[in-house]
Amino acid sequence: MKNVLWSDRSGFDPLGMFGRGVLLLLAVLLLGGCSSFGRRTTPGVSSDAGRQVYEIRLATEKYRDIEKAQADGYFRFTGYLPNMGYQYANPKLFSGFDLRRPPILIYDERDGRFELTGVMYVSPLDQSPGSVLPFRGAEFMRHPMMCHYQDGTNLNLEKAEQCPKEHPLTKATLVFWHPDLWMMSAWIWYPNPNGLFSLYNPLLNFTR
Repeated sequence: MKNVLWSDRSGFDPLGMFGRGVLLLLAVLLLGGCSSFGRRTTPGVSSDAGRQVYEIRLATEKYRDIEKAQADGYFRFTGYLPNMGYQYANPKLFSGFDLRRPPILIYDERDGRFELTGVMYVSPLDQSPGSVLPFRGAEFMRHPMMCHYQDGTNLNLEKAEQCPKEHPLTKATLVFWHPDLWMMSAWIWYPNPNGLFSLYNPLLNFTR
């Protein structure tokens, strides 16, 4: 599954400058550890990335409670994926880019408790992902067109009208279909030794 197709190294910063106090606060949060599971983040986050992390955290703080994410329209997009965790998606957020409204939330789960670890953003396949998703050093993966069902199952079909209303095996209800997309990860609530904007996180590499 690890097939990184694009890495953006541009310096585009869509957020403008925040105060030094904000960056200092962010540094304290990052170096102090962001995971309630007890791991610590990796130092060395750039100021540009720090501003982006700060913005995303402000917007997703409430989604550390997975029930609030579900109440706002996020559903289980996938089952557990090694190095990626569980993905919860909001179909309404798949068009356009908004830093504060990530279309996908990433969770880890232990003993029935879900922990928010990061977010994912998407962009159209026919556009350069680095021009749509302004994260310096981000890795991008091509995600094929797919029908997604309420229980996290999916079917690879080329057109929305081809999607059965229920999954033929699990009988789960169809939620939505999307075309081919670029996808990227931002590990803003959990450490990743591979990097803040790496697609995969080896700390989530265990069997479910």
